[in-house]
Amino acid sequence: MCSPYVAHKRPVVFCNCNRLMVYYWDAMSTITFSRARSEEQRAARTAVILEAADAMLREMRVAEITLNELSRRVGLAKSNVLRYFPSREAILLQLLDRETRAWLDDIERSAGDSLAESIAAAALARPVFCDLIASAAGVLERNVSGDVAADYKKASLASGERLARLAGFDGLES
Repeated sequence: MCSPYVAHKRPVVFCNCNRLMVYYWDAMSTITFSRARSEEQRAARTAVILEAADAMLREMRVAEITLNELSRRVGLAKSNVLRYFPSREAILLQLLDRETRAWLDDIERSAGDSLAESIAAAALARPVFCDLIASAAGVLERNVSGDVAADYKKASLASGERLARLAGFDGLES
């Protein structure tokens, strides 16, 4: 049974030596890591970095987030964070994709309402999404590699196609 203090924290799952370990983490905590050797450990580390960045976005705007502060919160050196993501912008673009998919899920769940009302309500309920999408072209799409930009653009295209389907368009013509 979790203490009340632990119950409000997000669980972070690690696979270590064939044992599943669950750590409870929040934005004010740091986790001490040893070197991630397996794909499961790398995936867990990536998830922790993304969760820390997500927690920071709930406290501050995109422009205020620094790689130094993110590294401190995660408990890794900045150079180690850069082993998982090539830049701060790459982390934020991945979060933008995740937020966009959640925003589209919200729109789908409210399918009975008008599409415009659903879009507006879903955006209003997701201030992190709004901050990220507003920063995408001017801030986030800079300082990223071609591969990161291409991955983001493909995800954006898929999200745009999903929104078009929600609006009743079966296919987009050139």
